[in-house]
Amino acid sequence: MKLSVILFVNACFSLLNAALFLISSRFFADLILVRGYNVLGFYGTEIIQLLAIGLLIFGLYTALIAFKIDKLIWHTRIIIMMDWSWVLATLALFIAVDVFSFKGMVYFGVVGAIVSAFAITQATQYRAAIAQNQAD
Repeated sequence: MKLSVILFVNACFSLLNAALFLISSRFFADLILVRGYNVLGFYGTEIIQLLAIGLLIFGLYTALIAFKIDKLIWHTRIIIMMDWSWVLATLALFIAVDVFSFKGMVYFGVVGAIVSAFAITQATQYRAAIAQNQAD
C-alpha cells in the first residue's frame, strides 16, 4: 500500500472517530468512561469533546500530509510518533487509572491495535519511499 494511501486511511479513521465523538459525546462518555471520572475538572462529555477536537486536528493534519506527500514526506515521522504516542498513552491509562468502562477498554484496545497497524505500515512505507528517493 502506498504511503499516501495509508496516511489518508489513517486520517479518515481519525476524522470518523472525531465526528462520532462530537455528534454523540454524551453517548460515548456514558459508554466508554467510568461515571464521575474527571481530568483536571473535565468530566465525561467534556473529555470526549476534547478528545474529538484532538482527533479532528490530527486527522486534518494527516490528510494534508497524505495529499502533499511529495513535499512533506518528512512529516510522516511525526505522524508515526503521534500514533505510537496514542498507543502508549492508552496502555498507560489502562494500567494507571480506572477511567474506562469495560466497553471503553474493548473500544480503545481495538483502536490501539488499528493505530499500531497504521504506525507499522506507515513506517514501512516511509522507509521504502525514502530508499526510492535516494535511489533516484
